[in-house]
Amino acid sequence: MKKILFLGLLILLSSCDIQKKAIKTKQDKTVSEVEERTIKRKGDTVSYTIPKVTYKDTTIYTVNRQGTTLRTVYNDSGNVSQIECFSSLIEITERLERMTEEVIKSKDREKTEEFDSSFILYIIMGVVALGSVALFLAYKTINKNSKAIQLILDRVS
Repeated sequence: MKKILFLGLLILLSSCDIQKKAIKTKQDKTVSEVEERTIKRKGDTVSYTIPKVTYKDTTIYTVNRQGTTLRTVYNDSGNVSQIECFSSLIEITERLERMTEEVIKSKDREKTEEFDSSFILYIIMGVVALGSVALFLAYKTINKNSKAIQLILDRVS
């Protein structure tokens, strides 16, 4: 009987907590990088030796390996009237775009659900109080009618 009573009290006084843990990880990270590089090379110098042959009323174009053009214009008398040099310009433009996106999110959450057993304790205390009142009233009734019960018992025996 003592073991049952002890076990009952242990169950009543123990808590019924439920603990829940949730760990989530997520991060947002965006890296955007634009790299632009321009390479320019100025034109080069062209050297030209005038040949001994005389040209009349003509134009001669001389082009070197880099693309520089030399324009020589001769007049009617065979003299050089104009020399123009069209120097080639090299321009290289490189554009490099890099976009890195990294998504990592971190979320930690801990939740504890508690079972409130105090209402069970209050119900038991109410039942005990009502039982005590009932026993007290029964005791009073028996004491009040004890003389009548004693007379009945005397007649029967």
